[in-house]
Amino acid sequence: SEMFIATFSGDNQLDQALTWAFVAAFAFCLVSQIRFIDMSLRVNDALLHVPLFYVIWNVMAMVGGGVVFGEFDRFGPASYAAFFCGVLVLFLGVYFISYHASSGRGEREKGHQEAAAAAGGAKAE
Repeated sequence: SEMFIATFSGDNQLDQALTWAFVAAFAFCLVSQIRFIDMSLRVNDALLHVPLFYVIWNVMAMVGGGVVFGEFDRFGPASYAAFFCGVLVLFLGVYFISYHASSGRGEREKGHQEAAAAAGGAKAE
């Protein structure tokens, strides 16, 4: 985005190869991400995929921000431990929420199937 801001401010970045390399990498990552999301949703339930995608997205954003802005340079052992604990809390919180939602969903589906079977049997009589 900084390249586009600089371009619109008058410093043309579109004539540099690095800009087009970033645009190509962005397009490749975009298509790949959509493809992997599609593959995951074909195999896994959305109640598993969406929270996992959320967690990985947030962790990668935190790590990317830490690397780009040099925030990890000032980290000591206590900061790394706190960061790890925060990431662990994020993973566990989303895991427990998605586990609870998926386990309750299975019971609801079973109840719906039993109700449908009972309704079908009542109509036959």
